Amino acid sequence: MEHAIQVFAAISFLVIGLSHLAQSRSWVAFYQALAARGTPGVFLEGFLLLNFGAVIVAFHNVWHGPALLLTLIGWAQVLKGLVRFVAPQVALRVMQRATPERAWHFQVGGVVALLVSGAIVVLLGLLDDLYDLSPRTRLLIQAATVVLVMAGSHVVVARYDMLALDALTSGCIFIGEDQGECAGDPTASPGPSDSADPNAEATPSATPEPTPIGSQVPDVSAPPWALSG
Repeated sequence: MEHAIQVFAAISFLVIGLSHLAQSRSWVAFYQALAARGTPGVFLEGFLLLNFGAVIVAFHNVWHGPALLLTLIGWAQVLKGLVRFVAPQVALRVMQRATPERAWHFQVGGVVALLVSGAIVVLLGLLDDLYDLSPRTRLLIQAATVVLVMAGSHVVVARYDMLALDALTSGCIFIGEDQGECAGDPTASPGPSDSADPNAEATPSATPEPTPIGSQVPDVSAPPWALSG
């Protein structure tokens, strides 16, 4: 039964990981639809998490060796489901942060899911237990798993580079979470009030009055003795 649960988890993480990489915006729309329903939407996700984790915990209670990884994943899903049912407002705030601009978050989650799927297959030796594989076939499968994970990682890194390039070329590098776009357009041409019309007549400026230097001479007549030579 433990091997069956391991195969179930590996397939689930593989499909979810590929979907996160290929349809990240669809996952954004999915979480936005859940958030629009409020607490019932949070409960719906809680049922999905609880069912997935409970199946792993019930049939894969292994606490030693590499299989411990899957057991911890199962309990983590159960705890996430518990949070959805006990504190739905906390999970609702997380759902409301899903926006098209953050679709790359789901791509990162897809890479993590592929890593988990590959780790379950390679570390637990599922294919060796289920099928009698030759060393060459086992090597090819392991190489394909590594290539798949590396390809997903390159997709996420390329997407992140595109976002960084857009930020550098748009003139708006520091944008807050509550600000969707820049307030100003760096490429916009100046408006009519910003530039002067070369054909417009210049308005003559007033000539400034000269400032008197020294004290003013009093307006009095000179005495007669001062005029006699």
